[in-house]
Amino acid sequence: TMDKNEKMKIFSEDVLMTGDIVLDEDILLESLIEWDSMAVLCLIAMLEEKFSRVDIGGEEIAGLTKVSNVLDLMENVNE
Repeated sequence: TMDKNEKMKIFSEDVLMTGDIVLDEDILLESLIEWDSMAVLCLIAMLEEKFSRVDIGGEEIAGLTKVSNVLDLMENVNE
């Protein structure tokens, strides 16, 4: 399993498309200028590709409020 820092790096680079942001798990997603509809699509793709999560839909994504919620989804369902 990945540690929190590895997950934050993936979220920052693969979803938010930036390496320049300092993330904390308590940050509200809505406060991130990079958190937009494109980032949501990237999140779904990343979860499927890296964590075999094909069970994540719009309802789960809409329920995300903080970075920590995203990190919680970043677990491989096959492990």
